Order: sequence, then structure tokens, then C-alpha cells
Amino acid sequence: MKKLTQWYDDGKIRGVLVKDGYEENALQIIVTKIDECYAAVALLKDYEDTGLTPPEIMDLKERDTAKAPEEFDGYWHKCPRCGKYVGGLKGNFCLVCGQRLKWEE
Repeated sequence: MKKLTQWYDDGKIRGVLVKDGYEENALQIIVTKIDECYAAVALLKDYEDTGLTPPEIMDLKERDTAKAPEEFDGYWHKCPRCGKYVGGLKGNFCLVCGQRLKWEE
């Protein structure tokens, strides 16, 4: 995935609009710290620096949302994401897929 932002040596962020896979100099946006767009472009740059795609971000968000494990056999429980047994130990995460677990109080 091609980045839309880039830091330059002068400390400014330049948000580059990309069309058909190449940069168009005429559409280059120079954003300074006093510009209203600076914060939005800085957030976009931080996101791009993670190297994650939007589907990967959504998967992490879904996995981090606590879900109650399914009860099985009174003592054993199954992970709601992968279906593997999480046993009787009430850990905060599934040891197989990493799903955050929410246990009843």
C-alpha cells in the first residue's frame, strides 16, 4: 500500500495525493503546524507507519473487544472466536487466538 504522507527534513508534513499509482506534483499539499489539517495528516501518517491494512486493523479491534466464552459442560468453556477450549481457568485472553474474554461477575 502506497503511503499518502511523508515527513520532510524541514519538520513539515506533506500530504501527497496519489492518482493512478504516481504522485502528481500539482496536487501536492503542504501542511504546516498552523494549518487546520495538520492534526489529521499527522494521524494518517501514524496509521500508515503501523504497516497494517484496514482489514488487519478491524481484525485487531474485533479481537480486542471482550466477548463471553461459551459454557460447555459446566466447567469447561469455548472461545467465542476460534471455538477452542479455554478450560476452567478464567484468563483474560484465549491462549490460541488471542480473543479478549469477558467472564460473568
